[in-house]
Amino acid sequence: MYFLGNNREVDVLVKALIRTILCLTVVLLLATNAIAQGSQLTLGPDLSYQQAISLEKGQAYELSFNLISDRSQSKAEVSIIFYQGNTVIDQTQVIHTLVDAGRSQRISLSIVTPEQFSKAVLSIVGEGNTRYWWDGFAISKREQNMDSVRQFWEEKLASGDQVYTGLVVDLRGLNANRGMSPRIFTESGQLIYGGFTASLDYIQSVGLVFYGKELTQELLNRIVADPGYPMAIPLVVKAVDVMEPGRINAIISDEDGAKILDALTAFDFLARFSVIFLVD
Repeated sequence: MYFLGNNREVDVLVKALIRTILCLTVVLLLATNAIAQGSQLTLGPDLSYQQAISLEKGQAYELSFNLISDRSQSKAEVSIIFYQGNTVIDQTQVIHTLVDAGRSQRISLSIVTPEQFSKAVLSIVGEGNTRYWWDGFAISKREQNMDSVRQFWEEKLASGDQVYTGLVVDLRGLNANRGMSPRIFTESGQLIYGGFTASLDYIQSVGLVFYGKELTQELLNRIVADPGYPMAIPLVVKAVDVMEPGRINAIISDEDGAKILDALTAFDFLARFSVIFLVD
């Protein structure tokens, strides 16, 4: 039988027991909180979560899920990747900013699947030193007839959120040059638009941006919501500089970069290469 010693020893043991109970309580609360937020994802710059998803060929879909992080202003890169065998043949990619730590944000992507592919994969990439949780993953099929297209856009506009169908970058006065595959960076170096999912044929025949000296109706027709729904709502930003060498890459303010990324949560116009550069 073990007998306690003097009062000082008893006091030390009681304090140690209290600390142990408090630690266990904190662990339990954290575990309960994580469960309430959904399934935890192990993400990082070089570590992605990937899940095969079942999609039909040549169809339109809306994919959505709730995403939470434990750090404010954290980024999450979400992609739908299409394979033919082991070769990537198409990809839709958006970058979302999770503004508030611990707050659930609904992530959604509108996609049209290729006419031929063997596998579709959802990929999520996060930032280092950040924890992520997700739940509520859903896939809904959208019919592509005119009535359904009109209904889709009318519902988006009626939601009250600002929706843009394309991006206009004003580079006039900056001695910018034209090019087939220009990019858009923020002043702090963040890549906003690179058009990496475009095929070589598309880049050579169309280019990643449309050029003009003024924002004419002809240019606006290039960034309509849908070929059968001729509505164009441009998000216009002013470039602050162009990048050497070549002077074809635009540099915009960090504030405008954040504005573009926020707009993509409502409609991913960059995935459709709906970008206009105004140049001299």
